[in-house]
Amino acid sequence: MDKRKVSFGRIIKTPKKRIIRRLLNTLCSALSLILVLSATAAAADVFRFKGENVVARFLDVPSDPCVSTAVVIQVVNGVARNHPGETELSTLLFLVFTQFDTCSSVVLKNINAVQPIPARDLSVGPKSALLNTNAFFHDFTTNADYNFQINLAWSCVSPHQRTHGTNHSISGGGSGGAPVIINSNFTDVSCAAQASGSISDGVTSLALPISTDGFVGKSSVGQISKLP
Repeated sequence: MDKRKVSFGRIIKTPKKRIIRRLLNTLCSALSLILVLSATAAAADVFRFKGENVVARFLDVPSDPCVSTAVVIQVVNGVARNHPGETELSTLLFLVFTQFDTCSSVVLKNINAVQPIPARDLSVGPKSALLNTNAFFHDFTTNADYNFQINLAWSCVSPHQRTHGTNHSISGGGSGGAPVIINSNFTDVSCAAQASGSISDGVTSLALPISTDGFVGKSSVGQISKLP
């Protein structure tokens, strides 16, 4: 069996299925930080966010026999505020869209980015959610732009649960800059959900099979960034 992966244009011996999973794991673990920090101003700010949150992961989307496609979609719709500062309404769409040619070991698409979308494009109810939106994303791997059309429906398959968490991290400090200490906490009330729908990059339309790797919920995030 051919065991290879692509890393910055080079082929290295490792199981090829790890390519998609490593990309997704890295991007998903950084997602919350990206969404929070994108709304934060300078260090030493107190940041608060409260709003709706939906996630769907499709790790094996049927397409060409030689093409492995994975899609992760997260939308956050809520109110953010820096203190002192004005309250800001925002709806952010986070998209991971990766395609890998398993026959020739070539990355075809590798999109991971956040874009604002109209709040009306996401509708969240007590046990379901609907997303109908389109947004432009740039693929730095192929240096191409794509106009994505996304249509998804979520349905809860479990009771809602409340979770709490805290995080303490140090960011920055490179190139002579001072590091910033980030303390954050979150509360989440969500249900496990199945999701299905379709996604188009403006060239190819794909049906997204039913995935049970998703959730619908409401989150509140508090963050304090401190200078040392």
